[in-house]
Amino acid sequence: MGLKLIHTGDWHLGKKLYKRDRFEEHDLFLDWLVKICKEEDVDALIISGDIFDSPTPPHRSLQQFFKFIENFLSNTKAYIYAISGNHDSGQLLEAANPLFPLLDNDRIFIRGVFDTKSIDRHFFTLEANKRSNEKIGLFLFPYFRSMELTQYASKDYKDDGSTLDKNTELILSGIENLFAQYTEYKKQNKTSFDILVAHHLFGSFQPSGTEQGLHLSGLESIPLSKLEGIFDYVALGHIHRPQVLKKDNPTVIYPGSPLYMRFSEINKKKIDDSKQIVLIDTEDSEKYKIIQIPPFRKLLSIEGSFDKDLDQDLEDSNFIRNLDQQLQLLDSDNSSDYKLECWMECQIWLNRPEEDIQSKTEKYIHKKWPELLNKIEIIQFNTFIKGQEKDGKTKAEIEAKDFNKLKTEELFKVFYKSQFPSQEEIPKDIGHAFLDLLQKVRHQERQD
Repeated sequence: MGLKLIHTGDWHLGKKLYKRDRFEEHDLFLDWLVKICKEEDVDALIISGDIFDSPTPPHRSLQQFFKFIENFLSNTKAYIYAISGNHDSGQLLEAANPLFPLLDNDRIFIRGVFDTKSIDRHFFTLEANKRSNEKIGLFLFPYFRSMELTQYASKDYKDDGSTLDKNTELILSGIENLFAQYTEYKKQNKTSFDILVAHHLFGSFQPSGTEQGLHLSGLESIPLSKLEGIFDYVALGHIHRPQVLKKDNPTVIYPGSPLYMRFSEINKKKIDDSKQIVLIDTEDSEKYKIIQIPPFRKLLSIEGSFDKDLDQDLEDSNFIRNLDQQLQLLDSDNSSDYKLECWMECQIWLNRPEEDIQSKTEKYIHKKWPELLNKIEIIQFNTFIKGQEKDGKTKAEIEAKDFNKLKTEELFKVFYKSQFPSQEEIPKDIGHAFLDLLQKVRHQERQD
């Protein structure tokens, strides 16, 4: 048998959904994860960034993480290899590094800061165990800003007349340089299976729409061709939708987030967005298998319209029919996996403003579905006026009339469109300049 590792990431401890804490869901996930690591007798756990949802996580989230580490060390003999993501504070994650060797024979390795002056501190070797003589090499490549990589690459930059812009060339040159250094490392250490752990944009990924935008100075993503012949498995983080970008040479996977970040994630009909972790087996011909994460809390998003005034029968509406259909499915679902009550989001389009539509909906549920009263809670109720959909506004713009649902990048697009309505797209130079500035601000926030 070969060595076995589990790949997960994008936990976002401290994340809220409509101001509701998700500590209970994260507790259940972390306990389940330790249980799986113990059952599978894994040699290591890989966490590919965004452990926390904020660079300044609440105290309870910090306690949650350290409680997980204690639980993991007590119940397994495995190692932990983790990196920072764009939501994390790299310095915060590395702050406890000097203490970990005192806790348990140096089984925890976290790289939160991209150290351009000492690249070899990002390289690790996982030695053989009782099952195997195999030796695994790991490159822990934490989240980086474009500026960090271009500055790193600029010292060796030579203009070869390429048609690519200089920043793009520097990004690609920096990546190639880092991978060349790791290639030398793996030759010297005679590793037989090599893993890159990274938190950024790679290949042709499909976002869930809940990720914070990243920027590579004009480069859409890091080409997968740069990974070939160097790594056997690439453990990625940042994209919340689970997906296999490449099955072989090397295997490249985003495992996705363990929780649904927003209600919008559950509305994808053609793509399997079920939450998962990845079990890597270095001797298996397939290299990996998917392990589904139990759904600890069901999320329901009910959408519909009400074409008549509310003084008429509420049940005679598209919204209520959709509500009944979803509650019928919930009522017939006897799965014991849902350990927590269902959270519901309601979105209804009306002919005119109404003040008591939410209370009438809640009374309807109490009357029609009394057996579900202890199983569901409406945590958000949005009403929209149908006339607001004209003038080419997107649904996202309508729903975000207070703009608190839009990401910063989306807000900038809305603002630019309002200032220059005749332009279909933001000019690339302006867009790139804005993203560069945004990255600087986010980096400063993490420092503060």
